[in-house]
Amino acid sequence: MQEQDGRISSYPKDKEFDGWDMWCRKYVLLGNLYFYEVCKDETLKVEILKALSAHLDYIVARIGNDGKKSIFETSRFYGCLNSCSILEPVVKMYKLTKKQSYFDFAKYIVDGGFCSDMNLIEECLQKEKYPYQFVHTKAYEMMSCFQGLLEYYQVTGEEKYFIAVKNFADMVNESDITLIGCAGCLGELFDNSANTQTKYYEGEMQETCVTVTWMNLCYKLLQMTDEVKYADWIERSALNAMGGAVNTENQKASRAHVVDGATGKVYTGERDNLPFDSYSPLYNNRRGKGIGGFNVMEVGKSYGCCACIGSAGVALSGLFGVMQNKNGLCVNLYQDVVTKTQINENAVTLTMKDCLMQEGRVYIDL
Repeated sequence: MQEQDGRISSYPKDKEFDGWDMWCRKYVLLGNLYFYEVCKDETLKVEILKALSAHLDYIVARIGNDGKKSIFETSRFYGCLNSCSILEPVVKMYKLTKKQSYFDFAKYIVDGGFCSDMNLIEECLQKEKYPYQFVHTKAYEMMSCFQGLLEYYQVTGEEKYFIAVKNFADMVNESDITLIGCAGCLGELFDNSANTQTKYYEGEMQETCVTVTWMNLCYKLLQMTDEVKYADWIERSALNAMGGAVNTENQKASRAHVVDGATGKVYTGERDNLPFDSYSPLYNNRRGKGIGGFNVMEVGKSYGCCACIGSAGVALSGLFGVMQNKNGLCVNLYQDVVTKTQINENAVTLTMKDCLMQEGRVYIDL
């Protein structure tokens, strides 16, 4: 529930802007903004934007330069990568409202380089170290920061930011993306997974949040560049790590050892069904060993971050399948589909029948 001063947070005021508070506030913004894009109720859209503006105003008034709390003091984890990943919705809010304070806050985050111990943007421009060699290597949060940098580039037009994101994606793909299109084979961190993926590891590996965020970053780059390599990278993730994470048989992850994030204690209570597995192990291992971001809510329900973000990965798997650019339609994924659109004011229908497994062919009628 939003408070009168605009604040939306699960943290009490005397403990706010610590831990994962900024990261949670990011998703208040981002989730509502995604809904805003598809909402057809204009009255509701006005209310949503008003609420989000008050929510972001509260943050901007308290975090930043000039005597405010530094964003690098808002978390004790991963050099504050989690807090800095709020960049994407901040820029989206600037695009919608043109409020200078939102642009200034976005610039403040970018100027800080996303990390308390290392300017990651400069590192990617120099391209002398792979992301797994950075001071902090939390995979999903780092990719989310660079997703925000793409939004910032679209506003500023400063080419160096576009170069930094493309360099980052190239380095991640080369050093850390595995056979199934995910990363992090020694936990949820970049760890040179392209080489470590064949090592036996009992812990959590190849987080679904990483899969989806990698797909999302590549999807944005594909839209902006039309470079086919990004479609190839998405396809690998969509058909392997993402498709495999869809959970139809062990939705309670009954054998998973889980800790309640709020109490830090092992949780032994009832679990709710989760539509996605949190991790995609390789090398003689099994799924369902853990639940990423597991928390028990006040109403007694339980959930996790990977179970939430998995739906975005399934959506991306379809969205990139057939895309449209200035030259026409681009088929990126063979599947049974009917696509209807307009090209040069002419109605166009593309029908595709995937018979690769049966006949080694795909039938496309346009």
